[in-house]
Amino acid sequence: MIKTYRIATKAFAGTFPVAITISVILALAKQFLPDTSLAGSLIAFALVAFYAHRAILLGETHSWRGSFRKPPQSTPAVKLWPFLWRMFIWWVFCAGVWIGLYFAQKSLVYAPSDAITSDQAMGLIIVSSAVTVVFALPFLAAFGTTLPAAAIGGNVGLSAAWHRGRRRFWPTLGRLWGGNVLFSVIGNGLLLWLLPETGNPGIDAALQIPFELVGIFAIYLTAAALSLAYTETEGEDPRAPGQTGTAPDLS
Repeated sequence: MIKTYRIATKAFAGTFPVAITISVILALAKQFLPDTSLAGSLIAFALVAFYAHRAILLGETHSWRGSFRKPPQSTPAVKLWPFLWRMFIWWVFCAGVWIGLYFAQKSLVYAPSDAITSDQAMGLIIVSSAVTVVFALPFLAAFGTTLPAAAIGGNVGLSAAWHRGRRRFWPTLGRLWGGNVLFSVIGNGLLLWLLPETGNPGIDAALQIPFELVGIFAIYLTAAALSLAYTETEGEDPRAPGQTGTAPDLS
């Protein structure tokens, strides 16, 4: 578990300008453009996940000057789209599970004619979200290595992902629970306790930035867990054939 946090922290530090820039943009969008914040968040987090995997597996960094520095080895260009559509399929799957659970709960607990309160709706949302995490994470542990493969141009086939996931299922599932889930719960819980809403749009937007950084670092933890599963099954060198130089050390 310590390895997961160490790898994620190193990659996060190397791409921090990207993380803080996206955090500021998302915080402002949620405060001043709430109708577009969900779509914007999904796109932004998908981009973060893409660069997180490449930072972990290929050592790519991003400087404040905005120059994209390649790792020591010769890295071939990798298209973003193969990664993005796999990421969106994952989110659609999670959304479908969540929606099904929400309405299943609602139909079991409340009569069709009942008008539920906002607190009751929030309770349904929280329970549905928790059960979705429990249900979805095993699928991510089993097939999620298709994401690091897509990010660096590796074998993205589902059969290959299943082969990798089956071999490293339990360690990967443990890293997902102890990484993304644990950090998100503790981090957001502390921020909710320490940073209450003020009613001032500018201040609330600034206070939203730490929440976005927590969410982004949680993505790095997921990328670290999946990247470890990828390298532990494909070999310690994650690079595509023909790449030269020294591969990042994930040991």
